[in-house]
Amino acid sequence: MAGRLHARGVATVLAAGAAIVGLLGGVAVAPAAAQPMVLRTVPTVTGVSPASGPTIGGTTVTITGTVFTAGATVDFGANAATNVQFVSSTVLKATSPAAAAVGKVDVTVTTAGGTSATSALDQFSYTGPTVTGVSPASGPAAGGTVVTITGTGFTAAATVKFGGTAATPVTFVSSTVLKATSPAGTVGTVDVTVTTAGGTSALSAADQFKYRAEPTVTGVSPASGPTAGGTVVTITGTGFTSTATVAFATGHAATNVQFVSSTVLKATSPAGTGTVDVLVTTTGGISAISALDKYNYSTSTAPTVTGVSPASGPTAGGTAVTITGTGFTAAATVKFGGTPATVVTFVSSTVLKATSPAGTAGTVDVTVTTAGGTSALSAADQFKYRAEPTVTGVSPASVPAAGGTVVTITGTGFTAAATVSF
Repeated sequence: MAGRLHARGVATVLAAGAAIVGLLGGVAVAPAAAQPMVLRTVPTVTGVSPASGPTIGGTTVTITGTVFTAGATVDFGANAATNVQFVSSTVLKATSPAAAAVGKVDVTVTTAGGTSATSALDQFSYTGPTVTGVSPASGPAAGGTVVTITGTGFTAAATVKFGGTAATPVTFVSSTVLKATSPAGTVGTVDVTVTTAGGTSALSAADQFKYRAEPTVTGVSPASGPTAGGTVVTITGTGFTSTATVAFATGHAATNVQFVSSTVLKATSPAGTGTVDVLVTTTGGISAISALDKYNYSTSTAPTVTGVSPASGPTAGGTAVTITGTGFTAAATVKFGGTPATVVTFVSSTVLKATSPAGTAGTVDVTVTTAGGTSALSAADQFKYRAEPTVTGVSPASVPAAGGTVVTITGTGFTAAATVSF
C-alpha cells in the first residue's frame, strides 16, 4: 500500500511489536513502511529526605522515586539544584539551591521522559536559621561574655538577640557557627535567637543562656593594713558563694578565703602598696569597682597590744579599760572581740583608754586598728567578760533594825569571795 488506507469508522492504533497497525472498520491496515516505537516513561518522586533546610541552600537531599536516569536534572521549585548525583533508577542526591524566602516547594525530576508530577510527597520546606547550642550557656548580668552559637542557616548578615536585646559584636564564622558578645541583662534565663533573611530561629531549650548574679562588695574592714600583707579582712556584700575568690587588685589573690555567708567573706590580704580595690569573683562574675571596696596599704607599722587593765569586767559592759602597746594614734579604734568599744581616749602612742561594750560571758581579744593595720591577736590582749551575780530571794525578808539576823540569800553567780551589802 502506498500510505494509510482510509475508510469509514473509528481508527484504533495498536502496538504490534515494532510496527503500527490500524483497524478500519475491523480490517487491519498497515502503513507503507512500519516505524519503530520508542517508549519514554515520566519519572515520579515519592520522597525527599531531609524534607527541610535553610534558605541559603546547601542541604544534601536524597530523592526517591522511579525511572530516574543518569542525565536527570532536579529543581526545587523554580530553582535548579546543584551536584545532582545518580545513585540508581530510584535514588538521586542533589544539593538544594538558595531560596528567596521560607516556605514549601516541590522537588521535581526531569528526564528525557518528562518532568515528574508534583505531589505532597515531593515537598521540601525552606526554613529560617536554627540554634542547636550556645557555649558557654551562662554569664554575668553585666554582659560581655563571648558566646559561640551553633546551628544551621547562618549568614554573614545574621543578627543575634539575647532575649529581646541585640548582641554586639556578631562574628560570622560559617553557616553553622556564629560568635556574639552577650549584652547586659537581668538575672535569669533568656533565649538566644538568630535572624537572617530567611527568618528568626525558633525557640528551644538548646538556645537558652542564663544571666548570673554578680557579687557586690559593700564594705571591707579593716580598710587598711601593712604593705607586708597578712591582715585578716572582713568583706561584706552580696552574692558571695563558698567557691568565691578574693583579690586585692587584679592579679593579687588573697589567701585563706573563708565563706561565712552569702553576704560575708573573710580573707587575708597579700602584700601590696597604695590603695586597691578588693574584688570578689564567683561563677556570676567579678564584683564591680566602687568606693566601698577600697583597701589602703599603709607604710605605717601596725599597732600592738601588750596589756589590758583591768583584764575582766561584767557582761553589761561599762568597764574603763587601759590598753597599753605601741603604734597607737589619735584616730585609733578599739574592739572587744567583734564589738567596737565606746569612748576611746588617746593618751599616747603607747596608751589608750576605752570603755568595754556589752558582751557575753567568756574571753575576747582587745584589738586596736590604725591606718597601719590591726593589732595581731595574743594572750596579752585578752579581756574576760564575767557573769554577774543575781539575787532572786532573801529569807527572812524583814529583820529588826538592831540587825543580827541571819539572812539566806538565793540567786546565781555567787563565789567564795562574794560580799553582801544591806
